[in-house]
Amino acid sequence: MIPESHKHLLEGSIDVILTTISKKGNPHSSMIWSSFDGENILLNTGVGYQKELNMRRNQNVSVFTYDPKTPEKWISVSGTAELVSEGALEHLNMLCYKYTGSEDFYRDLMPELTGEKRVIVKISPKRVRYGG
Repeated sequence: MIPESHKHLLEGSIDVILTTISKKGNPHSSMIWSSFDGENILLNTGVGYQKELNMRRNQNVSVFTYDPKTPEKWISVSGTAELVSEGALEHLNMLCYKYTGSEDFYRDLMPELTGEKRVIVKISPKRVRYGG
């Protein structure tokens, strides 16, 4: 469903914008790291964060990103989010290495957050739009 021509936007180290729906029905957008497993977009967040709470109430989300070197090349994916606890810390550390070169998110970047619970956000694409 994700075109070959745009997979690099989800596989590389380009931040994506995740939009969830708040309790009052308003959009809530966050910049976040991502990975792509060939079918689903994978994000990672802490339990209790606003985006996590929003996705527990309403699984409908969208992800948007663009190529900073070629801004007219972009992708927007709407889909449903599944929150998965298993493997979340390992996924977070993989993202940390991919985006920063550091191997341990809590040790190297955010020691003040050590002990928080994490979840993988697995987004199954339902609608894909792209340009460029």
